[in-house]
Amino acid sequence: MFRNSGNLAIPLFTYTFGNTALAPAVLLFVISSCAHLSIGVALLSDRNPIKKMLTMPVFLAALLGLVLNLSGIGIWKPLYDATHLLGGASIPIMLLSLGSQMCNIRFSGLKVGIMCTVLSFVTGAIAFIAIYLFIPLPTLHLQMLLLFTMLPPAVMNYMLAERFDIGPEKVASMVLFSNFFSIITLPIVLVIALSLG
Repeated sequence: MFRNSGNLAIPLFTYTFGNTALAPAVLLFVISSCAHLSIGVALLSDRNPIKKMLTMPVFLAALLGLVLNLSGIGIWKPLYDATHLLGGASIPIMLLSLGSQMCNIRFSGLKVGIMCTVLSFVTGAIAFIAIYLFIPLPTLHLQMLLLFTMLPPAVMNYMLAERFDIGPEKVASMVLFSNFFSIITLPIVLVIALSLG
């Protein structure tokens, strides 16, 4: 449900469309992250999803960052540097935890990965067709949304599945194999997206 809209989408968009695509790419990432940490947590939580969402450290950090940004309050430089270092380490830590789960993945996980890739394409195509038919957008934004709707699942899906203990092995297979198959699928989608222009 939630795509790899950060560490895959942003470089892909800026490489394909140049720096003009950077701001829309970041906006898509922010919207996707907010939905992931609100709707995603609510879907996974078995009781009191609002409380669970409001107590998630990532949600609280994002809320604090938004408040500080809008109010124009600066952060003490050593504190900013420390949090920047911790934030930079978070992506490798997520990838390491996904990698540790790979020890439990068997070849049978390939079936789950293929099913997830196909389902991801089907839901992405439905979402893009709805956007294309009902929302008038410039060509660049349509091209970006086509790529965005066809991205593989994010590693954060696995982190939340692990946190709530909801099939982390299956989610790890989905994330791993869908991202692996994107070596084949993304060039095809990229050719289709560029042909829209």
